[in-house]
Amino acid sequence: WQAQWGRWPVVIKPAESGGTDGVYMCFNEADVRSAVGKELGVLNCNGVVNDKLLVQEYLDGDEYIVNTVSYEGEHVISGILVYQKRKDPATKSITWENTRFLEPHGKIQDQLVEYTFRCLNALGIRHGAAHSEIMMTADGPCMVETGARMHGLKGPKITELATGLGTHELLVDIAVNEARVFKAILKQNYRYVLKKFSFETGLLNFGPDGILAEPIDVQRIRSLPSVVDVKETVKVGQYMPTTRDLATVVGVITQVFPTLEQCLADIAQIRKWEAEGFYVLEKPKPAAPAALAPPKGPSPKCSPMYAANHPVPFQLSPKPSFLPAGEVGELKLHLDSMEDLPEATI
Repeated sequence: WQAQWGRWPVVIKPAESGGTDGVYMCFNEADVRSAVGKELGVLNCNGVVNDKLLVQEYLDGDEYIVNTVSYEGEHVISGILVYQKRKDPATKSITWENTRFLEPHGKIQDQLVEYTFRCLNALGIRHGAAHSEIMMTADGPCMVETGARMHGLKGPKITELATGLGTHELLVDIAVNEARVFKAILKQNYRYVLKKFSFETGLLNFGPDGILAEPIDVQRIRSLPSVVDVKETVKVGQYMPTTRDLATVVGVITQVFPTLEQCLADIAQIRKWEAEGFYVLEKPKPAAPAALAPPKGPSPKCSPMYAANHPVPFQLSPKPSFLPAGEVGELKLHLDSMEDLPEATI
């Protein structure tokens, strides 16, 4: 089917997965056949069997996130972020490395905001959060997807750390505070104020796979100035795959710091450690129990970071100075147990 178009490369990926799981860049017919052979019928990171695959146009450029909150047809920007990804022609993979929170203004940001607002209007999104992922190509922005939801995982918290105001707080403001904060931001050119630079950065194993023989040196990573949280996803005795997608990232770091240079320097230091053998693996691999054995095919189930929240101490940014004085209180939800919980009181 793809051969008739004669346009390469193309992207092959599962129809119902996420996080670059099972995503392949294909440069010819042989690559397409190989990708289909590896992914069709495999259990993906969302726990769904790949009974069909998508063939998509390959968009050459950087991928951005634009997070918004809408109220009565008006939109504000709660965050603009950019992915850094590694494209490896040898493995046909696209690997996530980090996500950086961007300044609210700039040539690219202005294009993204105007384009995103047009898309939200076209889609009829008038209320609530939206999470849009957009490729910036030579022809301009191109929408990959928009979800009428908040940014997943730590996205809302990263937004709060960087700007002082999380997407979740804006939604609560609309629900119980007559949108006072939302309206204040709308008057401030509908954009956030960047207080600190923030990254979510992956721990990556680009070396051979194996069984982790020694704990990942979390304390050494925590000693870096910009690092506020580290969550490793592989423990001693467990199988550590070679990283090729988000599902095979071996940990995630949260970085928050007043200067961009320090964040980038800390990422460079982590990559240097990894290149020098940061992960101590047993070779040759011993026979592992069935639960820890390497999964068949290139699409293992997602690592534990997808399945659980891990409460950690965060360093919060101050609230934006333009918020109306005396009108914004603190909202605290005390949930002692998620079982048999009849209601939560605000």
